[in-house]
Amino acid sequence: MRFPIHYGQPIFTYDPRSARRFLEEQRWPDGPVCPACRSRKAYANRSKQGFYRCARASCGKDFTVTTGTLMERSHVPLHKWLAALFMEAASREGPTPTDLQRELEVTYKTAWILCQRLRDIRRRTRLRIRLPRSRPPVPAARAVFPAGGIPVRSAISTIRR
Repeated sequence: MRFPIHYGQPIFTYDPRSARRFLEEQRWPDGPVCPACRSRKAYANRSKQGFYRCARASCGKDFTVTTGTLMERSHVPLHKWLAALFMEAASREGPTPTDLQRELEVTYKTAWILCQRLRDIRRRTRLRIRLPRSRPPVPAARAVFPAGGIPVRSAISTIRR
């Protein structure tokens, strides 16, 4: 599995704990926030790794960094979710289940569910995040005519300058 690089450093590694730390830094730069009551008073739950508990007496709920996200209640490791999100952002139409199966080394059923969740969130939020490209694509009509004059391939494709 290949992982994305950001400014020369890998965003995360094969370790799900480093992926969790990365998500926590991105979602909660000033410390954990309870998604139920928005309280900043939370502490790590020692009995469950990666869980936090709200310190307010009226709330007291357990939560993780994935609570309220498309990764919630998923048994897929976080580092594979991050790789799938990177593949979603890096491609024009998003990855296919076969792409995810091959790159993330998961079953086709898991890859299909990942694709469905990614497409659902893209539809609901109209997510249009794309990575910058070195050169913009240029649409061009291409037709290849052999000596006989009958087109072999005629299609509209995207080529790079």
